[in-house]
Amino acid sequence: MEQKETIEQSLRRLEEIVERLGEETVTLDDSLALFAEGMKLSQKCLQQLEDAAQCVIIAIKATKTFVIGKGRVWNENHATLLRCGAGGNGVLLAL
Repeated sequence: MEQKETIEQSLRRLEEIVERLGEETVTLDDSLALFAEGMKLSQKCLQQLEDAAQCVIIAIKATKTFVIGKGRVWNENHATLLRCGAGGNGVLLAL
C-alpha cells in the first residue's frame, strides 16, 4: 500500500523548489517545471490544512470526545472508533 506524502514532506519539497528557483543556473524550462510542481504542492498543503481544521472544529463541537492515538478518536456517545481527514495520517479525527 502506497503511503501518502505528509504535509511536512510537501513543505520540505516546497522549500527545496524555492531554493532551486533562486539559483542563477536554473534553466527556463526547469524553472517552469519547478513552478508547476510548487503550485501543485501548495494546493495539496492548503487542502490538507483545511481538512485538518475542519476535523478540529468538529472535534471541539463533539461531546465526550477523546484522542486515543494517532488518527483515532473515541466518542463515548456513539461507542465508535472513527477516522477523518488526511487519510487518517495523524490528524485530529472527529465525528
